[in-house]
Amino acid sequence: MNHQCHVIPESTATVNGCLTQPATPILTPEEAEISRYLSELIIPHSLLNEAYKGAQRVIERNNVLSELDHAVIVGESGCGKTTLCDIIQKEYGDQETEFRLGYQFKMPVLITSIKSPVTNRSLARNLLRAMGDETALNGTSHVLTERLILQMEHIETKVIILDESHDLFTLGARGKNGVSKELGAALNWIKALINRTKVTVILMGLPQTIDLINSDEQLARRFKSTFHLKTFSPPSESDTGLADFVDDLLTFLTVSMEQYFDDYTAFNDHRDCANRLYLATGGSPARVKALVMDAACLAVKAKDRIITAAHFEMAFHSTAETNARIKMACTHTREQHDAMDQLYTDKAINPFAVPTAELVALIGAARV
Repeated sequence: MNHQCHVIPESTATVNGCLTQPATPILTPEEAEISRYLSELIIPHSLLNEAYKGAQRVIERNNVLSELDHAVIVGESGCGKTTLCDIIQKEYGDQETEFRLGYQFKMPVLITSIKSPVTNRSLARNLLRAMGDETALNGTSHVLTERLILQMEHIETKVIILDESHDLFTLGARGKNGVSKELGAALNWIKALINRTKVTVILMGLPQTIDLINSDEQLARRFKSTFHLKTFSPPSESDTGLADFVDDLLTFLTVSMEQYFDDYTAFNDHRDCANRLYLATGGSPARVKALVMDAACLAVKAKDRIITAAHFEMAFHSTAETNARIKMACTHTREQHDAMDQLYTDKAINPFAVPTAELVALIGAARV
């Protein structure tokens, strides 16, 4: 995930009311270094580990099964699907993947996204591109699929990850037996790929991907393993996952960037701070990471050697978060939204700035 700090340059010029190139760079070299480091940093937190171990078990077990099992991994945006792809790639994939003098290195893991408009031809083309094969991509669906299967054998592919699998629903979900002709054709293509290869297929996407699998009995039989990537729960005595995650991020950052930082305020030591972080991010790992990035950039810009809750408050304010973000911290039930509406108006609220008494009320509403 590439993310830039939302810090407005101190000096900008306008022409006819439009912003021109700022007098100073949007990111200082220090901010760019911090952003790059955090964007590449992977913290295998508890929520991610559960899904990874499940996928790992499916992949390893398929080495001995006569009829392969396949996996579905679902989660809302920002819950770690892309990070999980990176972990699987690093665990099972090889780095050398490009063609050289007609010879291609082994590529055990192929990762691609399903993109609309979806056709069998586009599915084959995207997987060929994922393996680095940019030649002869203008053939028919049949020709490209045959080329794909042949190349997968040559490069010894063991795992295929199809991200954004919920986009298959763009083909329509209505028709005979509840599945449109176009969607049925795409699902049959996936089944044929499974039947003709000894490759583990992992479908990733939003939660409705499970409905997609269950719409086809044969596909449901093949994808027996389902794993959910979830957001962190509100902090409690028994659940410190969110605080652990942000403290791990800050620990790695301050140790690796000791030229900029000496220490940080630990969220595990301050329950109020952990609650505020939950309300600011909804427990989304991606949002937490983005907020840490912004807070660290603000700290280094101010030449502060210790990252504190004050930097998180400024970071949240700079992104102009609205009360809708706080509502998203709750599960999507009408009762919870009503409880939040009673507490606050549509005015933008900064969780890091509200009094502790109001913070307790917000967390209470989030637990309804």
